[in-house]
Amino acid sequence: MTTTKTEIVEMVMACVARLGEEVGSDALGAPSEETPLMGEKSGVDSIALVSLIVEIETSVAEQTGMDLVLADDRAMSARRSPFRRVGSLIDFVWEKINGEA
Repeated sequence: MTTTKTEIVEMVMACVARLGEEVGSDALGAPSEETPLMGEKSGVDSIALVSLIVEIETSVAEQTGMDLVLADDRAMSARRSPFRRVGSLIDFVWEKINGEA
């Protein structure tokens, strides 16, 4: 099954919005690609970030049939974390799906 970048954007944004509802964050509830996912201003603690990653992996599996691991060695050792903001996470998921990461 072919997945478009637009579908990935929509999927990640929906997962972030659900997290925003769970943690009571207006910024996460209506995310943009610039919405931070790490740091004090993000409103996301480490448990919430792990939950978001798992939800995205599950959504990718349901939508594409691919078993994707986002929190791998490459992601965890990257100088610029793919989890720093919504846009970088979208790009990272897209790269993983297309075998570029």
